Amino acid sequence: MKFVALLSGGKDSLYALAKALEMGHELVCVANLYSASEEDSYMFQTVGTTLVPAIAKSLGTNIVTRRLIGKSINKESAYIPTENDEIEDLFKLIQEAKYRYPQIDSVVSGAVLSDYQRARVENICSRLGLSSIAPLWRMDQRELLIKMVEEGFDSILIKISSMGLGKEHLGQRIADLISYFDGLKKKYGFNMCGEGGEYESLILDAPIMKYKIVIESSEVVTDKSPDYSPYGHLQITGLSLLNKETGEKEPYCVEAISYPKLFRNIEEFYTPELDVAAFGMPHGSIEHEAFLILKGLEEILEIHGFSMKEIYYVVVFIKDMRNFAAFNAVYSKFFNFPNPPSRVLCEYANQSCQVKLMVKGTKDAKKCTWVQSISPWAVANIGPYSQSYKVNSCLHMAGVIPLVPSTMQIATDQVSQTFKNCEAVAEINGFKLEESEMCVVYYAGEKPDIDERYNPFWVKPTGIPRNCALELEFHLQKDMPAFTAQETELEGYEFKATIKRREIKEFTYFYWYLTIENDENTEGLIEALKEELDSYFSEVRSKSPSVAEQLLGAEPISVKIEDYIADLRIFSTHPNDYKSGWLLNVPCAFIDSETNGILIYGSDPLQLATYHFINNS
Repeated sequence: MKFVALLSGGKDSLYALAKALEMGHELVCVANLYSASEEDSYMFQTVGTTLVPAIAKSLGTNIVTRRLIGKSINKESAYIPTENDEIEDLFKLIQEAKYRYPQIDSVVSGAVLSDYQRARVENICSRLGLSSIAPLWRMDQRELLIKMVEEGFDSILIKISSMGLGKEHLGQRIADLISYFDGLKKKYGFNMCGEGGEYESLILDAPIMKYKIVIESSEVVTDKSPDYSPYGHLQITGLSLLNKETGEKEPYCVEAISYPKLFRNIEEFYTPELDVAAFGMPHGSIEHEAFLILKGLEEILEIHGFSMKEIYYVVVFIKDMRNFAAFNAVYSKFFNFPNPPSRVLCEYANQSCQVKLMVKGTKDAKKCTWVQSISPWAVANIGPYSQSYKVNSCLHMAGVIPLVPSTMQIATDQVSQTFKNCEAVAEINGFKLEESEMCVVYYAGEKPDIDERYNPFWVKPTGIPRNCALELEFHLQKDMPAFTAQETELEGYEFKATIKRREIKEFTYFYWYLTIENDENTEGLIEALKEELDSYFSEVRSKSPSVAEQLLGAEPISVKIEDYIADLRIFSTHPNDYKSGWLLNVPCAFIDSETNGILIYGSDPLQLATYHFINNS
């Protein structure tokens, strides 16, 4: 069988891998749940997990990793899927391994006597159609430790959590502790392999490893627990890999796993553009890139206490519209629930990646329009998205194309049909298109004639779904204070642009469109834009905290205009020239397009909600 091995960094998991190879099975990759900090888990080793990539390199195999986010919630012996349980992290990890390496048909784990661990691995295998292989199951623990030592599996103690173990044991070799463990077993019922959480180990060498792990520096970390129940771990601060063939040492750095920033404003969240490069991953097929981006997004949200179900809007930038179906196939796996987010998608053939996207979400109440049936009413969904989402007093509409609803064929008069489709969605939600705060007009071919009352912002992508000539992205807002509208010229050394401004000064709320005539000096342009934003912000009368700590009084209130920017998109033939300065501290996308312009939307969600509560009560 072709297997993925669950590798914790400890002795049991690597020995199980070796035994699976002896049984004639084929290793495809190893998989590991890593912890951001030392934590207790009923199921997983957590201290040595950051060193697993070094072990994978020593084995000469691929590795799939995922951050351990969940907790030990379901502690019953028979496991059933439980939201936010750490076992669901393991499910997603193995699911990703199976996605990356479809040839995988089994999972190898190091369970010895723990029915708790074995049953959970079997549950996941059953859900994914895989076989569970447990080469060490029901082996005598003392004999198992002796076999490991005799066969050259060298490991040390890196965590203690049991009576009879002290900080002096951290870093000692398991081979030297077997007799001592015998005494602890007689005295306390000690689990000699550590399956009860008594200790954790780190493998340093084994016959199947091409490199030996050499610890160059470490620190003993203990807490103030009582002597009868000591607790501590060994923090590895430096290591190298000894090439067993040449005898030469190679320095090894534990790579820090980082994520793109998630921008938050109380209960709202926004991302910058997300592509594989943002997660430190290489480019690949559309399916490969889409999976890595969406998996990374899912992890970012979980880390910050959000979920994919709280996303209400997604903007997708795809390189080749011919890959639309392949992208949708992956996308739908991450949004396979009722009322998926609204979405707009266009092709930008000159971008370097296959796909990138940005999202908006909220924990606040929201209302969804999600109709999949073909009818005369409006265009049925042609993908895993909803027609619209109403959040507070704003209606966010998915990108709308000129299909005749009853036939789902492209209309002869594409402009008229697109507006009819938009009006149908707006009206069912109690809105009018004349209440448009933002209308992004995506057009292929000649620029269509769109009334200025809709506040159009023009974008020319290289392709629109179904090869249409037009797609409209409407965001409607009603019951608002009066807007002021004006134009501002930005001009300086090698830059010139015009800002079309619509803004409120009672609280932060604005839509600005920049039409760029000259941007040879991109740095000068974005700094001039920042000065205009700061000037506007200085005139705003009411400003709410943008983080919960300030709202609750735990931190002094300190806000700036960047805290309220929810959407910033730069369209340019050289978008990478803009990637600097304050633009990296806001949810921004840099889109390779023949359009030269910038779209900015900013909002104070708390002030906006307060205004509507007061005026509608």
